Amino acid sequence: MNINVTQQQTPSSSPIWLKRLIFIALLFCFIITALPYGIQYGIIQGLEKAGGEEVSLDDVDFNLFTGELSLHKLHSKRQQQAALSISSLKLQVDWLPLFNKRLFVSSLSIKDSNIKIDQPDSTSLYIAGIHIPLNTKKDDKQQDASWGFGLNKLHLTNNRFSYASENFSDELTIQDFFISKAFSWEPKETSDFSFDLQFNKSSIAGNIRVSMFAEYPSIEGQLKIQKLNLNDFHSLLKTQLTELKGVVDTDLTFEVLLGKNSIHVQQKGSLFINQAIISTDALNNSFSSAYWTGASTYKKMVASYRFY
Repeated sequence: MNINVTQQQTPSSSPIWLKRLIFIALLFCFIITALPYGIQYGIIQGLEKAGGEEVSLDDVDFNLFTGELSLHKLHSKRQQQAALSISSLKLQVDWLPLFNKRLFVSSLSIKDSNIKIDQPDSTSLYIAGIHIPLNTKKDDKQQDASWGFGLNKLHLTNNRFSYASENFSDELTIQDFFISKAFSWEPKETSDFSFDLQFNKSSIAGNIRVSMFAEYPSIEGQLKIQKLNLNDFHSLLKTQLTELKGVVDTDLTFEVLLGKNSIHVQQKGSLFINQAIISTDALNNSFSSAYWTGASTYKKMVASYRFY
């Protein structure tokens, strides 16, 4: 007597999980691929809503794992004139400090940019075509001070800023600007600054150390200025001076210390002024040249001071 037993095999659940895993992997790959395009679209739309015109951004690269973001060839206009042009911007953010309420920028670099700043009146300011209203009421609500900010490295190369208002216009070219190690959660540490600038036709270079986040900040370093035209600042002093001319060259080392109720400034170096004219309604001073070299110290006790 033969007994045939037929066993029913239940379908294995492994293929279902495999399909789900493949679907999740494909969805993740799609998100990673589409994310740069979403960032590109968001930047363009954000600048246009803020007042930019004919905004274009050629390329965006973003690595979600390393926090690296790269923008290439960002342009916008205002009133049919170029207001913003950035050839390259690279940003890297460290994600882990966010869990400790710390925004940590590992590096930020901007190369070959042109940014236009317009101030048509005392109530409006346009930076890169973006309208920033002035004289607005301040929010009485205190901002959450529990978040910290850290910048490990900032590097600006060949960045040009042009400013225009009703009274005057100036140009500032940042040939090289570098900041390292600025952390709000380490207020006793100093940050290093180095810069090589061109203001109109004068050059300004220096290396300084600043304790930016200290309760009583300090600054020390070297500053070298060549061919600074005093007439560039006459428009700011029209109510006090009828005429301001001259060319200034200086090479100084300096230190500024702020105490609880004191200010201490000391400097050492040289100062040269050529073809100077300083005039008011009641006084007219002019001299062909003046030269100073040596050291000086200034101390003053103050009741209080405030940083804005």
